[in-house]
This record gives sequence, structure tokens and C-alpha cells, in this order.
Amino acid sequence: MGPKAIRRSTGWAGGVPRARVPAESGFTLVEIMVSLVIATILLGAIFYVYSISTGAYQVQEQLMRAMEQARFGLEELKRDIGAAGFLATPDSTADTNVCPKPVSRLQGIYFQRQGDVYEGLTNINIQPTAVVLLGAYASPEVFFTQQILNRVVTLQQTANFPQTQGEFDSIFNANRMLRIVNAEQYEMYYRIASWDFATRTVTLTTAPPVSSPPDYCGIQGFGVGLEVNVVNYIRYILRFDTRNGAPVDEAGRPNKVDLIREELDPSGTVVNGTRLVVAENIADLQFYDFINDVDATGRDPNLVISPYITNVLNPGGGGTLGLGVGARPQDLRFVTIVLTARTEDEDPNLVFTPRAGAFAPLLAYDSEKALRGASRTATLAARVDIKAFQVRNVK
Repeated sequence: MGPKAIRRSTGWAGGVPRARVPAESGFTLVEIMVSLVIATILLGAIFYVYSISTGAYQVQEQLMRAMEQARFGLEELKRDIGAAGFLATPDSTADTNVCPKPVSRLQGIYFQRQGDVYEGLTNINIQPTAVVLLGAYASPEVFFTQQILNRVVTLQQTANFPQTQGEFDSIFNANRMLRIVNAEQYEMYYRIASWDFATRTVTLTTAPPVSSPPDYCGIQGFGVGLEVNVVNYIRYILRFDTRNGAPVDEAGRPNKVDLIREELDPSGTVVNGTRLVVAENIADLQFYDFINDVDATGRDPNLVISPYITNVLNPGGGGTLGLGVGARPQDLRFVTIVLTARTEDEDPNLVFTPRAGAFAPLLAYDSEKALRGASRTATLAARVDIKAFQVRNVK
């Protein structure tokens, strides 16, 4: 075979190999469509998992904030209820150390079926309870008198005496009472009429009586060296948030309820400018398990439990822990506080279920009537003992 034949049979042309033409390659339309469907399914699954995770995180975060509000509110309630009757009387009517008796009865604690609820026809079986407390809430300081002349009480310049006009004014004002303890440990309560930091004087609305043996009810001599302190009423109650910028529903009505601490004057009227928001987005405030010492002798405690507020407070406001002739606040030794907060926003995936009964658990709260779903709730409870009542043991 000659050279030309060899070149022809081996695919050579002029000694240079010819390139092979590759077959056509790529994806068919069917393959592309299948890939897009699979990618769409995967992306949808990822987005679904992300949405579920994000929603769960938001719900958990709001529940944590609700729990924080409930915890803070509960701690404030525990502190102030536990201080009821401190440097004050649990009940001026029954307390033999109170002399002369005030015109208006003084009670260390009493309850009221009062408080705001958004959309009560939807949020049924929610009737908040308010608590009113008497004690040394303006200041725990005890001062001593330099003299008492008619209605004017002059205080000694002791180490704990207020250093500034502002400190003095924060303790003494016309919505509070001055408690005076004479040498025989009789207590007198008089509303403050005026006060003056420069002269260290407090003027009372009524002059304490002057006493002489064997009557020790009143002030002896010039009233030198007697203990005095300021007592006042405070109340914890649920109220709508009506401040500028506060949330409202689609009809423009306030739908956010807060736990409020406010001061009352001796007649029970709210003192302007004393409202303080203690906890926000609160759904309910209740009290349970009222433990009373019903022993009449004062020697052998006889503790009796009244489980519900309806056992100690009747619809008219009377009862053993209400206002009226039958009230016996001095018998209370322990009480359980139950505070329920709600999440700020409604969860559209939570089916709203109204409260089953007045004392049933509160599992959901309708905070926006026009929206689907409900706000979740967080409930905390604590028992508090009232030490001043136990120490005084008034019968």
C-alpha cells in the first residue's frame, strides 16, 4: 500500500489529524420544567419553615415580654400589700390604741370589684379586683415632735429630717394624715392642712385633744418628743391607657389596660397626678385564698381560708374585706395574688376561647375586636403575708 493510501486510511490530510465534530448537548424543555418545579417546591418548603420559625419566635418573644410585665407587677403588689398597716392601724374602729377615734374609719386593707376590661361582652367572666392599702407609703421615716401647739406640730431637726424643700414636700401634703403616738402609746390620726419646711411645722385640720390623768387619750403638756409619721392610702387597679399615642381599636376606643398604682385621699378620692403605670397590657387582677385569724381572744390563732373574693366581698362593696360595719380587715393574715398579662398583638392562629368561668384560667384575651385570633396570656401567682397585722393582732 502506498503513502497516499496510508494517509487516507488513517484520517490524516497532509499529515494533520481532522477534529471530530461533537454531538449536540444541553437540557431539554422537559428537564428544565421538572427542575423549576423541584426548585419551587424546595423554596416553598424553606419559606414555610422560615415563616413558622419566625412566627414562633415572635410569639415567644411577646410571651416573654408579657411574663416580664406580670412578674414586675406581681413584685410591686407583693411589696405594698405586705407593708399594709406598717406604722398605721389595721382598723381604727377595733384598735383600742387609736384614741380618739377618727370621724371616718381607717382600714389597713380593703378590696373593690373595680377595673377596666376591653370588650367585656367578648372577654366574658373577667371582673378585676382592686385593692386599697393604708400605711406609711409616703415615707417609712419616724420623726419626733419639738412641740404641739393647738393644730401646729413642730418637728425636731433630727438626722433623718428631710434636707431639702422637695424632700419635705414629697412626704407631707394635704392628701395624707399625720399619725401621732403619745407617751402611753395611744395613736391619733389627723389630716394635714398645710406644711412649712423652713419652720419644720405641720398644721393639722383638727387640733388633737389635751389629756390629763386618768384620761390619757390626747396630748400631754407641750407634746414634746412624741413619735409622728405620715400615713396614706394607695390603690392598685386596672385602667385603660388613655395617654397620647396609646393603642386604640378600629373604632378609636382604648384597648390597652395597665396595672395602675394611685394615691387616694382619706375620703377615697383619687389624688390628681399620682397615677403610676406599674405593668402594661394586663388582662386581669384577682385575689384568692384569704387566710383570716378568726380567734377572738388574741391568744390562740384560728386560721380559716376563704377561697374566693366572693366569700369576703359582696356585690354592694360590703363584707369582711370590704367597706362597712361588717368589715374585719385586722383578721387578714395571708392572701394570694393572681396577675394575668397578655401579649401586645393578637396571634391570628390562636382560636379565641372565652373564659369558662369567673375563677377559671384565663387562656386568651380578645385585644382587637376586628382581627382574627386572640392575644396569648401569661399568669403568675404569689402568696403574701401581712406582717403588721400579725404583730398588732387587733381583735
